Amino acid sequence: MMYVNKMMNDELIYINYMMLCYVTNSFVECM
Repeated sequence: MMYVNKMMNDELIYINYMMLCYVTNSFVECM
């Protein structure tokens, strides 16, 4: 159960990072 929770948490962190990157830069730089 903790393992699944960690995966979801990493996913959220990644999504937040991508959104922040998209706001500060252009989307191309994020990829």
